Amino acid sequence: MKKIFIVSPRAPSGLSWVNNCFLELGIRTYMSDLSGEDKMWIKDQGYYYLNPQLNDTKKWLPVLSKSEKFIFNSEIEAEWTHDWPTAKHDGHKIIFFIRDPRDALFSLYQRTGAKIKFSEFIRFLEPNTLLSVIENWYLFNQCWLSHKNLKVFRFEDYKINAHQTLGNILKFIEFEETETLINRAVIASDFNLARKSEEDYIKNNPRDLDKAIVNRNGKSGYWKDFTKAEDIKAIKEIESELAEMILYFGYEPGQKKFQKAENDYFSHLLLLPSFENVKIPAEICKTGSQYLFWNVIEFAINLDKNLLLDSGLKDWQIIVLIITIKKYLINWFNLVTGIEKIETGSGEIFIEDTNLENIFTEKLTALVKTEGNKIGLESLNNDNFLFAEKIFSILCRLKNPQADYFFNLGLAILKQGKYKEAILPLSESLKMNYLTYESYYYLGYCLEKIGEAKVSELYYQKAAKLKK
Repeated sequence: MKKIFIVSPRAPSGLSWVNNCFLELGIRTYMSDLSGEDKMWIKDQGYYYLNPQLNDTKKWLPVLSKSEKFIFNSEIEAEWTHDWPTAKHDGHKIIFFIRDPRDALFSLYQRTGAKIKFSEFIRFLEPNTLLSVIENWYLFNQCWLSHKNLKVFRFEDYKINAHQTLGNILKFIEFEETETLINRAVIASDFNLARKSEEDYIKNNPRDLDKAIVNRNGKSGYWKDFTKAEDIKAIKEIESELAEMILYFGYEPGQKKFQKAENDYFSHLLLLPSFENVKIPAEICKTGSQYLFWNVIEFAINLDKNLLLDSGLKDWQIIVLIITIKKYLINWFNLVTGIEKIETGSGEIFIEDTNLENIFTEKLTALVKTEGNKIGLESLNNDNFLFAEKIFSILCRLKNPQADYFFNLGLAILKQGKYKEAILPLSESLKMNYLTYESYYYLGYCLEKIGEAKVSELYYQKAAKLKK
């Protein structure tokens, strides 16, 4: 039997439409369990029945509400997934469904029911990868695009001409079907029918706690209608970070070429045991940048129960997120302290539970301070003031921060010309008895820059006394 894979990012991209069309054409599509076996269908006396435990798939696959038993083509099957590429996908054709990230990520935001702002949502870390929603979308696509037998199909093209898009998909997988049956499958998979099927399911299954609407508007270019300044700002961030992808997939005119990744994804994913078998293209593995690691540290410091509840994550996803953060930091701790083995479970520096308060233990905090101070000072010396600001702002939020952390934070901010913002950390360093010539001088300098000449003179005088 010929097997193909239907793949898309987690952000809504039209995967349900392809699945419903295939099922209408008698092609069995399914999701697999951890062993790789079909967990969607139960076969009995030549017929296939939907697994009762997956009854909720009727919400987005209207074909499942039309019949209780199915007969499928015995020569082809299609597994659909949001998983990352591994060796099991080698040798199979990949139908890769994609959507403009400006629409897809906002659709994901709406689907989760998150209470945080859209601009905060796209910066929130994904539970399994500890990458922001934006970076996760980018790297997922980059990894899959290196597959040798993959063809990209766009959500927008199916909205323009669903019949032609389905025909092109069937041609790619070498599955012949009559134009009449193709047209029938397209009509049966129409957005309005899918929306009604979902509404009927929710109405008839009041005990289903997941009330999030999957089929919202089915519109392309929805992001162009945004009017809120906060949402428009988020779209600008997406366009900035995903510019190459947007060009590559043809959502804006320009050259379809990728540059080498700026972040060290390889070192980051090395600390995630679940990525042991994922195929990461060599061309996007740049070493040296530690931005992703410190982004995880910053995220973990800011994490609290209210933020988790507002994030739109399901309960099981929250558990995965916290455990993943802990395992990630265990592995970093082990590598830095010379323990070569990458652990997949808990270590002595953690208690294995989902309590947020147990993330930064005494041992971990001490190592973060030591490594962070070293990297922060290197960044200052290399004029990488923005990264230095990030590092020292993290160190200042840890338990029992040192006075020089506040001074260096103020210095990093000052070097970027943000004089008013630099005053607070520089003042804090003095309160903590970091009484040096530089601390008085730079505070005076900042005050002078914002027009506080008389006050700045007092600090200049104190600096002069220390210099003598």
